[in-house]
Amino acid sequence: TRDFCVEMPPLFKGDYMGLPVLSATPPNLPLVRGGNIRYTVLTMLHKLASASTYTALARGCVYLLVFLLPLFFLPVSLDVFEVNKQTLLILLTFLAALAWVGSMVRTRTFIFRGGWLNFLPLVLLVLHIISAFLSKGSYLSWAGTSLQEFTSVLTLLSLVMLFYITVNTVLTLEHRRTVFTLWLISATLAAIVGILSMVGVYWLPFDFARVASFNTIGTLSSLGIFLVLTTVLANALWVSARAHDALLGDGGGGIVRRVLIITVSLLTLFVLTALDYPVLWLALLAGLLVMFIFALLRAQEFSHTHRFTLPFLLTAVAVLFFFWLPSPFSLRLPVEVGVSMQGAWGVARQSLHDSTALFGNGPGTFMFEYARYHPIDVNQTQLWNVRFDRPASFAMNLLISLGVLGAIVWLVFLITITVRTLGVLVRPQNREEWFSSFVLIGAWAALLVVVAMHAMNLTLVFSLFLIASLLAAVVMPESVEKKFAQSPRAGLIFSFLFVLISIAIVSVVFITAQRYLAEVAFAKAVRLDRSNGQVSEIASLLDRAARYNRFHDLYARNLSQALLLRVAEELRKVKDVNDVTPEGRQYIQALASASINAAVKATDLSPNNVLNWTNRGAIYREIVPLDGSAGDFAVAALTRALELEPNNPAVVTELGKTHLVIADAARQLTTAQDPTLKAQAEEKMNKSTAEAEARFNEAIMLKADYAPAHYQLAVIFERQGKLNEAVGKMESIAQYNPLDVGVGFQLGLLYLRRAGKGDLDRARQMLERVIELAPSYSNARWFLASIYEQQGNVAAAASQVEKVAELNPDNELVRSRLDRLRAGTASKTLPPTLEEGERTTTTP
Repeated sequence: TRDFCVEMPPLFKGDYMGLPVLSATPPNLPLVRGGNIRYTVLTMLHKLASASTYTALARGCVYLLVFLLPLFFLPVSLDVFEVNKQTLLILLTFLAALAWVGSMVRTRTFIFRGGWLNFLPLVLLVLHIISAFLSKGSYLSWAGTSLQEFTSVLTLLSLVMLFYITVNTVLTLEHRRTVFTLWLISATLAAIVGILSMVGVYWLPFDFARVASFNTIGTLSSLGIFLVLTTVLANALWVSARAHDALLGDGGGGIVRRVLIITVSLLTLFVLTALDYPVLWLALLAGLLVMFIFALLRAQEFSHTHRFTLPFLLTAVAVLFFFWLPSPFSLRLPVEVGVSMQGAWGVARQSLHDSTALFGNGPGTFMFEYARYHPIDVNQTQLWNVRFDRPASFAMNLLISLGVLGAIVWLVFLITITVRTLGVLVRPQNREEWFSSFVLIGAWAALLVVVAMHAMNLTLVFSLFLIASLLAAVVMPESVEKKFAQSPRAGLIFSFLFVLISIAIVSVVFITAQRYLAEVAFAKAVRLDRSNGQVSEIASLLDRAARYNRFHDLYARNLSQALLLRVAEELRKVKDVNDVTPEGRQYIQALASASINAAVKATDLSPNNVLNWTNRGAIYREIVPLDGSAGDFAVAALTRALELEPNNPAVVTELGKTHLVIADAARQLTTAQDPTLKAQAEEKMNKSTAEAEARFNEAIMLKADYAPAHYQLAVIFERQGKLNEAVGKMESIAQYNPLDVGVGFQLGLLYLRRAGKGDLDRARQMLERVIELAPSYSNARWFLASIYEQQGNVAAAASQVEKVAELNPDNELVRSRLDRLRAGTASKTLPPTLEEGERTTTTP
């Protein structure tokens, strides 16, 4: 029978994938003609699991990222770009790392590019980790949320792994050519998508894609930056092309790449002229200028000088538009605004002075620092209530987030890559090395301009690390090889690392799945809220999101708001307090407690987010009618919010409203029979009212035209019987806010309550104007009908109440009043205010 057996190759006699094999022909194996079944299986596995296959898989993941990341988005989340791009980056880089380490375990050989440049990405990662440990927003710094994914430790870890994988697997000109080809294709598609949206062609069936600013990179300026980098790189490829050139290539592939270069250059020119942002023109000029300088240094290498026509044309257009010409297009594109360099420096100076200057405040925490340190002058602009999450400069963002030490290490990293590349360009060892660096140095120069002068996102930071790794692959020494047999400890370490990365991939997939489930549930809740869905269903979705992701304060904050609305729903069902069953009372108390707990959890998860403390104070304030002691907790929470954002008039006004609610609760006790209790209630009411008035005046000092503070002062004047002062205050608000229907409605009511000479006509004119602006404003029609009644116009009053009945079909009060008016009976008494309007359940 031995004649029918096939001898196993020597590999399987000693080991297979690092596992010992006891014999060449394992026992109890069936023999078949032509060979052994197990031998056939092992041979196939040997071929599939070869080191080259692992390496090719790692390199393939890099290729996929180059092509997919600029284009990738998913409609399942509210943020369709950054969180999805981060997830793709994490999964593919972890898979690439597993394959790369697996190739070394497979060959039992340590293979790594040498040089001290390897240490800089690791130092960057360590500093990010230290800063995250000290961060003012833990989850924000570690994982990234709210469009800050590009700053997180998790993203940087993936980018650092990408750097090492690219340096050690993308080695040949053929590999680089593939990277450049995929980059060109991806950028061309991204440009086409962006331009179609800019000109009003919305071809995707999603609401978020039906805006002029939609593109797959991010903001329009981010799209412009990405296209600038691509165009500079493409033009360097274009001018360096020679016969049988490996970078650009010949044949069909070469023709495709040449077409892509011309196409992406023209598309970039259109986008830049449509946007006409100086930073984009400056980045393009910097990249092309650096390319021209190094082309002149080795002019003999560029035999086809006519190829410089395209970059010369781009340079000429860039100079004209940067210095003189306006945009020739009249597209209705949104204006992008951000914190200026001067404003960002002011925030950075105060932030680093008051906190850890060495390590910063944590990745992604600029929004916290801006809230605390933005100047009061911002309140006089239309952007006073905008919460900026990044400054206008990525470099300034690094300084604030990572501190002085982190900014220095980033600077050293960028300078080192630049200096090493310049060394290769000035003194190259061979032509291949020089051209590989030449193609990338222009894009790198443009990127340095962007780092210094513009904000970035995940796609742009990915581009930075990709270009850095491709440049490092040229300048770093050749790979060092060391057999595991020479160092058993190294073999053991890499085997352990292989297992560790495998476990990490499984963990990341599991955590990412949970994160996605939470994001999907939250997105459903927000969309349901915007379509006026049931509060109970919205609360259920938010609870699901908070359970799937227990570390994100956004979910807990919104859940607290939804549960509070559930409390309001249950209370509206109560017609008489005596009819409430013990079970019903217990259920309402449980909902209120759950709302408070969710609000407290949000502040625990992110104690430096002013939104969490403002929400917590508002939740406590709404509970005051159920529990008087909640007022003190509300004041404490809003006082903390004011410490985090001292120059925001909205926060000051919320604190004043809380004191006003406490005063209202005390007013109910002023009718008590106990003189001591009555005196205490009157003292508390007067003290809280005075404190509220002081806070509203403080808000007006911060922003003179802040209508809510003026309105609340008018309410105080009205309660104090100062109707003339109340009317005067409300009239000044209406002057500042002529289109505010709420202000107009309240002014109309004040005219009715003052009932002076001509007030009835003033009230009628004001409420009629409110109805013109908001035809579905039930309360405005409700009280306009009362004015008509007082003027004896019963038919007009009935007409208004009929409209109210259409808007409130189940309201018994409306139905009974309409019946009375149809019977011809008028009333001079003002009716109670209708219950209408809903609070927003979610605040993304």
